[in-house]
Amino acid sequence: MPKKWILYELGGYRPEAREGGSLTRISVARNDSSFEDRLYLFGGLGRGLLSALSYFYITANGINLILKIGLLINVPVEEGNEQRKRYGHTASAWEGMLVVVGGSKRFNKTAKIRECLVDVQVYDPNISQWTELQCAGLEPRRHHVACVVGRYLVVHGGVSTFGNYLNSMAGLLLGKDPGKDWKQKTYKWFDIKAMGNKPKKVAYHSMQLVLQYERYGGLLPMDLFSLPEMRGISYRVFVY
Repeated sequence: MPKKWILYELGGYRPEAREGGSLTRISVARNDSSFEDRLYLFGGLGRGLLSALSYFYITANGINLILKIGLLINVPVEEGNEQRKRYGHTASAWEGMLVVVGGSKRFNKTAKIRECLVDVQVYDPNISQWTELQCAGLEPRRHHVACVVGRYLVVHGGVSTFGNYLNSMAGLLLGKDPGKDWKQKTYKWFDIKAMGNKPKKVAYHSMQLVLQYERYGGLLPMDLFSLPEMRGISYRVFVY
């Protein structure tokens, strides 16, 4: 199939133009046990800071806009809506949910700083509900990068509240423990120790997880976390 760019003309509602938002693919379970692939657009800076969440579903014929529940700003304002307004955040897919980390508020003219966030917000599309995880151990940041490796959320770089560029790489175990409510747990970020020269302090960059299925099982030497579910799969996290 030839490679080409396609501009989709969408009728009806169009999301507000913005910068620093996020677009994330999530597979959402249907009632018939099948899955629907969606692209979720969250946050950003338009005429103001945004916390609106909208999505498109992906079909074999292209991309179609869902009108009925796609734009969550039409739903009555829920508790905590204001604190979710942000841009320069990351949004990763984890077990059919959207995991948002950090980001920035508007420039504070009084304090003369651009306050950064460090919270972890999880959106579950199956019940249309946001949950803030109780986390500790990560410096607030914006314009960082993140990806999910197995049960771990990996974050790298970014810019701090005081404008300092960062090169730290941290992990957060998101796995659901049997018999425990994952929403009520207290999570702790940890520094990821890796061999080789650490990347320089950087922001506004990109990160991508690349998987390669191996012929034989067993954990591979390059496995950062020794995850049982990653047996037979080698992976690298690329930072550019």
